[in-house]
Amino acid sequence: MPGSASGVRRAIDITFKIRQKNPGGRIFTVGPIIHNPQVIDAISRRGIGIINDILDPKLKSGDIAIIRAHGGLSGKKGLSERSRGAGNRCHLSNGAQGPRNH
Repeated sequence: MPGSASGVRRAIDITFKIRQKNPGGRIFTVGPIIHNPQVIDAISRRGIGIINDILDPKLKSGDIAIIRAHGGLSGKKGLSERSRGAGNRCHLSNGAQGPRNH
């Protein structure tokens, strides 16, 4: 599949950048962002958990949920970052356009 390797690398990079920008934050992916056990282990070692649903009770106010493009809730290309709680915000990364308010 053309472009899949760069898309996988981009998903991993975005996930790690979210961790760097939120060093003390609780971060989860909604499902595994890719299907590679070694990468999932690397993500887990960085303190990023996996939940199966955006409504999972593990996800608390102020936590960050990273939603994958190929099965997430956004229906958009790219990864979506969402913080739940009072004053919810949703930033979508849509191709090269970068984050935007949603």
